[in-house]
Amino acid sequence: MTKDALYALKPDFNAITDYARLHNIGGFYAFTPDTKEGIVESRNFCPVYGIDEEAATGTFNQEYYLEKLPLY
Repeated sequence: MTKDALYALKPDFNAITDYARLHNIGGFYAFTPDTKEGIVESRNFCPVYGIDEEAATGTFNQEYYLEKLPLY
């Protein structure tokens, strides 16, 4: 997924809520490492908790980088 595709997403919050409840999850993270700055761009959708789209997604970005970066 490209950064443009990420920001072009138009999520169906009702469908996300139904899926999240059915599978006992909080929501979805959409992400892409496709940036010139070498950072991850992400969007977090959690309508099941009354948050259609969360403004900050630092928790996911931290997990992503811990998987990708070598630890010394």
